[in-house]
Amino acid sequence: SFNVIVGRNDVGKSTVLKALDLFLNSKTPSTDASNLGTQDSIFTIDLIFEPDEKEIVIDEAIPTTFRKEELLNEDGKLKIRKEWDVSKSKPTAVTYIRRKQYSEDDFLLLPEKKLIKLCEKYKLATQKANNEEFNNAEKRLKLRDHFLQNNVAFEYHWEKLSTSGSSRGKLIHDAIKTILPRFEYLDRKSVV
Repeated sequence: SFNVIVGRNDVGKSTVLKALDLFLNSKTPSTDASNLGTQDSIFTIDLIFEPDEKEIVIDEAIPTTFRKEELLNEDGKLKIRKEWDVSKSKPTAVTYIRRKQYSEDDFLLLPEKKLIKLCEKYKLATQKANNEEFNNAEKRLKLRDHFLQNNVAFEYHWEKLSTSGSSRGKLIHDAIKTILPRFEYLDRKSVV
């Protein structure tokens, strides 16, 4: 839980700290933020976290984990990307997560009605014995188990997450924000 960055002058120590501040504190990049040696106006930062099994809530107030939701990358880590288009006057971050995506009938972001249709397609019960409806987390778990048992093809890709509205992508974005570490960057020049 303690990190030390060591290096000679002008090797990028402060740049690393500024990048963490930009990413973790939702700051706006300065106008000089750009990729050296390229004309590309997209400025990208990836952070990778070791997933603990800390419970998160994505929807319906039902505890889950990033692992259970298959929101981890190929290496079993939580990988988050933020991109800014620094050619714009006020660049705002676009957030992505590297996650497992099923080639057919991916269900991560589906709303309830589409989850029910997908469960019916694969002949998975959507109601319990007492006629009570399974919640959406349980439907996703049933689908996930079915896909794993039947070796449904999958790949890993970058999923763009919503930062507004009430979609499941927005709820995942909000869950990610709850686990990000606190970070403060104080530039020597700004400390009085």
